[in-house]
Amino acid sequence: MSEGPNWSLSRDRSHLNVAFPTNPPVACSYDAGQVDEMIQNLCEMRAAMEPARPMEDPPPGQQIKIPTEGRWWIQPSLESGGVLLAICSPGQPWTGIFLDQKQLSQLLQTLLRVRPVIPETTGTQRAN
Repeated sequence: MSEGPNWSLSRDRSHLNVAFPTNPPVACSYDAGQVDEMIQNLCEMRAAMEPARPMEDPPPGQQIKIPTEGRWWIQPSLESGGVLLAICSPGQPWTGIFLDQKQLSQLLQTLLRVRPVIPETTGTQRAN
């Protein structure tokens, strides 16, 4: 397998620079909007590739990059009774999935099962 491209950020962190080790060398520079568009296009192309990505839980111990910041958004679908759940993180644009009523119920049950238990406070206690 040949050597892959060299990825770097510009000094002001406003552009992604990609240098391809070809003869002659080829280099490209992309701003944030172009990178977002490229990520979206790459995701669409990957979804159409073979072999398909397995739709199963990750194996135990698999490393998953998890951002510490992000947003989520939910839009009900009145026609189907399901919802659109979308998540946005600093490195990826909005990514959504449609959940029908059965999937939504499974998600809710799972969230309730794994949520941290916060002890209830029954009032303030005074020291004697």
